[in-house]
Amino acid sequence: MSWLDAIRRWFGAAAPEPDDESEQLAARRSRRSSTRSASRTVRQQLERAASEALAIAERASLTRAATSSLLEASLHLGERLRAAGRRDPAVLHFEQAVRASFRVADPVEASPPRG
Repeated sequence: MSWLDAIRRWFGAAAPEPDDESEQLAARRSRRSSTRSASRTVRQQLERAASEALAIAERASLTRAATSSLLEASLHLGERLRAAGRRDPAVLHFEQAVRASFRVADPVEASPPRG
């Protein structure tokens, strides 16, 4: 008997029965699919919330705070779309965020010079 036979015997004894293995695989697949569907639902909810925030910011008046909200909402929605693999609409939202950033005053330049 060689050392390889001993290892094969040891691993062979630890192997589950074929029926047990198929049940374990089925349970694993079920858990994976439920996790995927739950994460897909969460992603959809986050995307919907970002879309609603963007719509609210667009309806708001063009004040400094509303422009900042528009900037943030566009960035968040663009990031959600990019993460979901929807690159073309994501780029449009990133461009909208860049345009909004030019309307937001820079707080560093607005402050008085220091001493």
